[in-house]
Amino acid sequence: VCAFQFWYRFIVAKDETAWQDYLAICEVGGTKTFLEILSLAHLRSPFEKGALDETLQAVDTYLAAIKEEQLN
Repeated sequence: VCAFQFWYRFIVAKDETAWQDYLAICEVGGTKTFLEILSLAHLRSPFEKGALDETLQAVDTYLAAIKEEQLN
């Protein structure tokens, strides 16, 4: 779920801060709790109500807009 959130920020939202947030969590990996790392990366907790649905809806919307021929 967190990887899809980063995917959305990079690919769909074109969020210029996504790469810096990704690097930040790489630097602190193993030194903070999972929820602290999510906060640092500006990601929603997958345990938060609605986070999974919202994330997967964004993926579904993106994929639905792609023609099947483009996936081959």
